[in-house]
Amino acid sequence: MYIEKFIKELPKDASKAIYLILNEFYEQLTRGSNVTIDYYLETLSLILVYYEELNEEVVKDLTIPEMTVNDQDTRDNIEEFFAQLNRVITYQRSVKYLSDQKTKYSSILGKTLTYQLSQNDLDIIQTSINELRGFITKSKFIDSDLKNRLLKRLEKLQSELHKNESNLDKFWGLIGDAGVVLGKFGEDAKPFFDRVNDIIRIVCKVQAKAEGLTKSLPIPKLDDELAQD
Repeated sequence: MYIEKFIKELPKDASKAIYLILNEFYEQLTRGSNVTIDYYLETLSLILVYYEELNEEVVKDLTIPEMTVNDQDTRDNIEEFFAQLNRVITYQRSVKYLSDQKTKYSSILGKTLTYQLSQNDLDIIQTSINELRGFITKSKFIDSDLKNRLLKRLEKLQSELHKNESNLDKFWGLIGDAGVVLGKFGEDAKPFFDRVNDIIRIVCKVQAKAEGLTKSLPIPKLDDELAQD
């Protein structure tokens, strides 16, 4: 069975966590130890916690294994699911690694635009993300589905935050989230919108600098949005 230390040290990124869980599972099988049906089920349950966070396009052809009255059939179903999932995760990791390396070498050779965040920028963004997470978690008016979606976006953003960024798309997505929260909850959403603005303000400054602009890009204001309602 999985010890608490192993579970707590799993990365927040779903694909990385699943990759490590599957590696541990296959190591148990290769050791020739007596792997019980409970171990299969526990591994499956742990993976499914992260499975829901994977990109739908990545897992669209996968089907959650069926449970049967026969333990061996259940094992076979789970092993087939793990094998398919492992192939998908490995492929995605390879694609991402290739993309990251291409971006790195293109940056070194001066063939692509790189957005550079200072340590102060990173600190402000991290603080704003933590405050956003606290606001969302404690909010009594944001429904559970929206809460989960917002928290997952913040976790993904925080886990992929680097000093050098090849693009800023993951930051701009926050504007859409702020618009949804603002549209639903109006003035109650001001703390959320303000923290998003703190992040977008930095992104606008960094992008303007990378593009050689003398002024930062315009930032949406909460009062302007409310005035249109």
